[in-house]
Amino acid sequence: MEYLEAQQIVHRDLRSENILLTDSQCCKIADFGLAQAYAGRQHGSSGEKVPVKWMAPEIFLGEKYTPKSDVWSFGVLVTEMITYGEEPYSGRDKACCISAVCRGYRMPRPSSCPVGLYDIILQCWRDTALERPAFIELQERLTSLMTKPSTETTLLLDPSTETTLLPKPSTEATLLLDPSTETTLLPKPSTETTLLLDPSTETTLLPKPSTEATLLLDPSTETTLLPKPSTETTLLFDPSTEATLLPDPSTEATLLPDPSTEKKKKA
Repeated sequence: MEYLEAQQIVHRDLRSENILLTDSQCCKIADFGLAQAYAGRQHGSSGEKVPVKWMAPEIFLGEKYTPKSDVWSFGVLVTEMITYGEEPYSGRDKACCISAVCRGYRMPRPSSCPVGLYDIILQCWRDTALERPAFIELQERLTSLMTKPSTETTLLLDPSTETTLLPKPSTEATLLLDPSTETTLLPKPSTETTLLLDPSTETTLLPKPSTEATLLLDPSTETTLLPKPSTETTLLFDPSTEATLLPDPSTEATLLPDPSTEKKKKA
């Protein structure tokens, strides 16, 4: 279409039925029966069969065909592709379609159409023909849209299997929804120690030690071991003062026998 526009040729019947697809997935535009040179006759003849649902509103008002009329048709063609060949303005007859388009009605975005692509379609459907993009601009915008990663989450439909493909899962923690209970499941905790980053200070925080007794798992036997009681003196940490407390000597002192008493007993 960019080439036809450069040659000042108006196709006037751009729709999915006139697009041929080769074995190598290359599109070929066919049916130039209504095509005209832009400099020649540009009005439709009386009794001429025209694709009403693909026509720009200015044609209904008696204005001339221009390459911008084909741009409008291209926008309708894209919606056909997105909806897998669904007829435009479904449920409306030709007279109703003409009236609605001339009053400013535009087809809504199909659920399977990305927002970025629909924005381009709406540009093709601008009321004023001169405000519509040229085909060379459309090519650039569509190429940019296809190569630039989208920030939206898009569900992709695999036509070969008619199944919906979810986006590749992220490496970050994900909250999972259990459809059977409609509850949110947290990710399975890791067996490794996780370092936490405090955003306010940009420092790394170790996990807060638990006040409960910890059960240790012996990997070799897959059994749970209680912590081995220590025979050494334990230093206690007081969280309220952030100070380390030594054992209280008054309560943990050991009474030793009096050597003098022991000697008298032996005597």
